[in-house]
Amino acid sequence: MLRTGILGGTFDPIHLGHLEAADAAKRHLQLDRVLLMPSRTPPHRSVEPRASVFHRFAMTALAAAERGMLASDLELRRKAIDEGMITLRANELRKVKDGLTSIEEVVRETVK
Repeated sequence: MLRTGILGGTFDPIHLGHLEAADAAKRHLQLDRVLLMPSRTPPHRSVEPRASVFHRFAMTALAAAERGMLASDLELRRKAIDEGMITLRANELRKVKDGLTSIEEVVRETVK
């Protein structure tokens, strides 16, 4: 089974901090791949992202490809306010959920 890490965010815009965190997680958690998952409607922001959903996904996909990562549009296709862990529990991922790691959750547990 592939070990997959998921890093979600608004990515408005995606930057080196996001990419370095994803690279570090891949190394330290011994992940086979990392998915970068832009959110449609981030729950922690009071204003809409400046870039459109399309442009944020395009920027994320380009940056991910340069680092050997993948971009996921799963949250962009959802109509509800996004929360990465809720998305991971979505029907589309149930069959592979056991091989997934939320990079945000690992970081939260590490800094407690």
